[in-house]
Amino acid sequence: MTQGELPSGVLGVVLRGSITSNDVAIFQKLLAPYLDKNYFNSNPKPQWYKPKPHDIGYLVSLDSEGGDLYAAMAIGRMFRKARVWAQVGWSGKCMSSCVILLAGAVKRSTFDGGPVGIHRPYSIDTNAISFEALQTKTTKLGADVSAYLREMNIPESLYENMKQIPPETIRVLSYSELKTFGLYDSDPVFSELNDNSEAHLARVTKGEYLSRKAQSKKCQMEGYKRLRLGNDGLPDTLEFAKMVRECDEMTIYKER
Repeated sequence: MTQGELPSGVLGVVLRGSITSNDVAIFQKLLAPYLDKNYFNSNPKPQWYKPKPHDIGYLVSLDSEGGDLYAAMAIGRMFRKARVWAQVGWSGKCMSSCVILLAGAVKRSTFDGGPVGIHRPYSIDTNAISFEALQTKTTKLGADVSAYLREMNIPESLYENMKQIPPETIRVLSYSELKTFGLYDSDPVFSELNDNSEAHLARVTKGEYLSRKAQSKKCQMEGYKRLRLGNDGLPDTLEFAKMVRECDEMTIYKER
């Protein structure tokens, strides 16, 4: 992993390569401040965007072919509790169990960046096993993945589509599929919570805030096009976070 920091204090990390059980402990350490149950009581503003320069936040850029499914679910649950913003970098990719990480984030950014691909989840254990035992194990794995996706407010249709793709192949999701499966934008519960706090902070009605939010998204899409030629990996991720902040300041907070 590579870690860096914006002048605004937003911390970023790039997760590259295979997802392993070792990554669980790494993220427990990286996200420790945000996993404290009292953190968001005293810091109600989502950490990926802070109006005060000294406040910190966390953004994870994903560039992985996948790996240990259960490790991915453990990290994904930490992402949700810590309210992580996850992004698939322009030169990155998010395949197989990496999609589980993306689903765990409360803010998800894919735009037209690197590919996001799915296939049927499978066990990495190659030890001899009977048909009946494997059936039981497969059923449990499916139930665990389905339960995880429900926790993350991701449509179960994502898992139904995963099951149709053999594990030796990959299906890259289209823009419309990313939208349908909830992998393109923020978690709906988080989005509602954030909209309320942002409208209050901007001192405008909810309706006016939503109008300004749409303007900010348009600004971000234009800004994204200008940033595509940046360096791959963390520098792009950090520039993206700064651009989002600038768009918000020009639209949502333009009267402050």
